[in-house]
Amino acid sequence: MIHPSEIFWRQLRFAEFDVSEMSMSSLIISVSRGEHPLVAIPVFTMRKFFHTSIIVRTDSGITAPAELRGKRIGVPEYQQTWAIWARGVLQHEFDVHARDIEWFMERNPDKSHVAPPASRRPRACA
Repeated sequence: MIHPSEIFWRQLRFAEFDVSEMSMSSLIISVSRGEHPLVAIPVFTMRKFFHTSIIVRTDSGITAPAELRGKRIGVPEYQQTWAIWARGVLQHEFDVHARDIEWFMERNPDKSHVAPPASRRPRACA
């Protein structure tokens, strides 16, 4: 069995499958850049409110979204669908903008599904 993140990467890099699950955000970025002639079929494999799963350390003292300002947040991919949902909710519901947080991306650009431009790329986790 292949992990979904590997499926996304292989499909976006090599168009390896006729049909595959795909990260909505990676697909939108890739198609908008003209990189792939892919078509999305609106089948949602997960029905979840992504922004409800921001996890904080118990010793962080963070008890409210506004307290994320100035904090360091690690994500697998900055453009990961979950991360986009979370940033949107933080901004529009709690007035915490993406620029208020120091973002770290787990995957280096060469392993990224669709790496953001260098000028907007968060730091890679060490």
